[in-house]
Amino acid sequence: MTETTRDDAARKTLQPGLTDEEKANRVDRITGSTAAAYLGESPYMSPLEAWEINAGEAEFRETELTRAGNYMEAGIAEWALDTLGIDPSRAHKPSSMFHPEYPDVFVVHPDLLIPDERVGIQIKNHGAHMTKTYKGAPGDAGDWDNELVPLMYRIQCLLEMEITRAIHGYNWLWILAACFGGNNLRLYWIKRDPKLTRAIIAASRAFWKKHLDPNGPRERPDNSTWVGPKKKSVPRIKLTPEELAAAPIPFGEGADPFEPKIPFLED
Repeated sequence: MTETTRDDAARKTLQPGLTDEEKANRVDRITGSTAAAYLGESPYMSPLEAWEINAGEAEFRETELTRAGNYMEAGIAEWALDTLGIDPSRAHKPSSMFHPEYPDVFVVHPDLLIPDERVGIQIKNHGAHMTKTYKGAPGDAGDWDNELVPLMYRIQCLLEMEITRAIHGYNWLWILAACFGGNNLRLYWIKRDPKLTRAIIAASRAFWKKHLDPNGPRERPDNSTWVGPKKKSVPRIKLTPEELAAAPIPFGEGADPFEPKIPFLED
């Protein structure tokens, strides 16, 4: 593939943003980017704020950073793929992905999937100051970086990973491609966390039934569970023993010991 063809393929594959249909699919469902807010684990948006935006009572407050991210996402994705040694033609941006068991509850829109490697990529465009919200650089905690990334982004990656796994089967891994200040790209490797994923699914379903279900009470949530702008360092998604016992086991748990091979790291 020539350099020009490669660049054209990258830009075609990595177009940012959602279509009108994909935006409509997000209404009254929990998504990768809203799950943390609904569960009170986002320092930037409360459960009530997220609910009001979903209900049409408020608009998403776009900032200069989020606006810039819409333009920069494709470039960061191309940069990440180049760093990993993956040809952009092997990656694609999927359309709406509904949870097979709970299609009315969950829909996700991963930024990129590389099916032949069973790898997903989530892209974040950060200001330089945001390095302080991470607990280190990739590799500082060993082979996996789950504990290094802010919990709200870990929730997003785990939920997208689980739904991708439920649809396509097998184990996947996720890469959080975080760009700080426009010139500092870090690739955080996220592995499955069955215990936290189970809690995310169960707590999200409970929230949906009470606040988002079109046929439910659709109560306005309060912010009693919100961590607020000061983010705590440990997960607060907790269930009672009864709730945990009733929580569904993540799709295919224990059925496939496959660990994704990463040939582009074996040079």
